[in-house]
Amino acid sequence: IFIWGSCEQSTPKFPAKKAITITNIDDTENINWDTLQKLSSTPETALLDSMAQDFIKQWEIQGMTLGVVKDGKLVYAKGFGYAEKERNLKVHPHHLFRIASASKLVTAVAVMKLVEEKKLTLDSKVFGETGILKKYNHWIEDPILHKVTIRHLLTHTGGWRNYLRTDPMFVPVLVAQAMKVPSPIKFEETIHFMLSQKGHFEPGAFYDYSNFGYCLLGSVIEEISKISYEEFVRKHVLTPIGVERMRIGKNRYKERFAHEVRYYEAEGTPLNISIYNPSDSASRVYEGNNTEAL
Repeated sequence: IFIWGSCEQSTPKFPAKKAITITNIDDTENINWDTLQKLSSTPETALLDSMAQDFIKQWEIQGMTLGVVKDGKLVYAKGFGYAEKERNLKVHPHHLFRIASASKLVTAVAVMKLVEEKKLTLDSKVFGETGILKKYNHWIEDPILHKVTIRHLLTHTGGWRNYLRTDPMFVPVLVAQAMKVPSPIKFEETIHFMLSQKGHFEPGAFYDYSNFGYCLLGSVIEEISKISYEEFVRKHVLTPIGVERMRIGKNRYKERFAHEVRYYEAEGTPLNISIYNPSDSASRVYEGNNTEAL
């Protein structure tokens, strides 16, 4: 899961409206966040402010940022609610948030970059004799997986099935126990688990949303590019469009990045098994899920 700099922009693009005292410049990014937020507080933006506040109230969330881009320019950027309620820290446009499955779009763009460079095609096989990840062929128990293509992974039609009857990325402790390996489990062991299953469906037969399939695309990117997934995305997708602060999120609260918000769950949300101590339980937003693997 990537963390997105909520209103990433090399320089603010607002027209000057009034004299504003500059009080908070982040020299590492050359962005004046205070000015940006104040220029978003005008009579013309009052409706957007109201809609954002209503959204927070309706869904009972702690905080959010909202940005509007028109004609390639950032014309509105503002924070609402709390970045960390315990410290009474309000959200501002510079705060970083996890973006969950929206990160799959980033992965898809990275794959299409490789397609543009003719390093693979949408119909390239993932496994089998000519497969990009043929190094894992010896784990395959069901030969139907030799039919899986890049297109199938992108469109959630890989036909994955396992005896846990759920996405393996959401039950990492159970997968680690099944494979008899320590938790947090390495993704390569999750691949081993999935390839050792029998009874997969025909690839392309139907849609079944798959986090595992997109994580597998990350392995495809690494195999083709010979560099890490994060390095490839940063170099070939993010940096060319001026995005400098996006990064892969961490599992633990203490490992959060500078300016990253604190995450909260809805009241009454059940705990998960801790990926660091399977005999204990943990919040789904910290240590109860392997965010770094997703």
